[in-house]
Amino acid sequence: MQVLGCVKSLIQQLLLSLFFGLLMISPPTDLLSSSFTFKSALAKTKKQSSKAKKSKSKRPKKKSKKANKKKSKKRSKKTKKRRAKRQYYRVFKGESWSGIAKRLKVKVKSLKRWNRRYKKYRRPPAGKRLAFYGPLRNTESVGRPNRGSLKHGVHLDPDGDGLGKGYAVSMHRPDLWGTPELVKLIKDCGSSYRRYFSRKYAPIPIGDLSSRKGGRLKSHKSHQSGRDVDVGFMRKNPLSKGYFKNTTARQMNMYAQWVVLKCFLDSPKTQMVFIERKLVKALKKYIKRIYKKRKKKLNKYLSFFPGGKHKAIYPDQVHKSHMHVRIHCPKGDRLCSH
Repeated sequence: MQVLGCVKSLIQQLLLSLFFGLLMISPPTDLLSSSFTFKSALAKTKKQSSKAKKSKSKRPKKKSKKANKKKSKKRSKKTKKRRAKRQYYRVFKGESWSGIAKRLKVKVKSLKRWNRRYKKYRRPPAGKRLAFYGPLRNTESVGRPNRGSLKHGVHLDPDGDGLGKGYAVSMHRPDLWGTPELVKLIKDCGSSYRRYFSRKYAPIPIGDLSSRKGGRLKSHKSHQSGRDVDVGFMRKNPLSKGYFKNTTARQMNMYAQWVVLKCFLDSPKTQMVFIERKLVKALKKYIKRIYKKRKKKLNKYLSFFPGGKHKAIYPDQVHKSHMHVRIHCPKGDRLCSH
């Protein structure tokens, strides 16, 4: 019996040594003891394996390639912000290289180097765009229309010919500066007018916007922040390009006038339109007549008149020769107020 017990213990020890050898773990010190069992051995091996896993997790992880890429992208973004961005400046009639360079806060040599096409010209050609690198020039409408200013305004007629697509400006009007939103709205309405009427018909007469830096204008209480424009009435017997004259309901070309007014009313940028009281009544009657069978459009456009939900037309006794259009404050202009 003793011999059989010894043989069993030896076989047990051999099996355990093979088992631990396969697991690559050192056998426990109690292996040769008589009290050793398979259960105690398995419990100890589990403890050792858990400790090994914890030690591996505590080791510092190597940074992945993705993390390194993210860091490099952040650095490149910072460097891009530091670099000056490429911008464009629209030249208007009469400007010189030195005057533009002072305004843009750059050197004349660098301005000519950036625009090699026009390097040989004594003056940069009017209406063309000049590329430059410098501080950002964001246009901003400051303050109210009757007490405000304009920063880095956009000119409606930079080439100075007084003509645009569907609109015209008289040559004696120098105050044609406004926000980009206002200038774009005028150009869009001019092009939409040309879709209805060919070049044989007179263009839309455009009056004053604002001065270059905003502020007070002669014969105007508003037009100070680049958000106002005077648009002449469309007459049956049109005047020379860009000129205004007091107009009655009989003298007005109602169809052409409604095409122009409709364009401004359809735009969400438009805030107010000031028109003489009698002309407002005449336009309202005309709309009721043409949209008699189209109730949806009739209700839509009547809502812009006094008493409507979306009131935009304001009758007065002053604007007999033109309508005064005002747009909302552009997005991002924090100093702008209605």
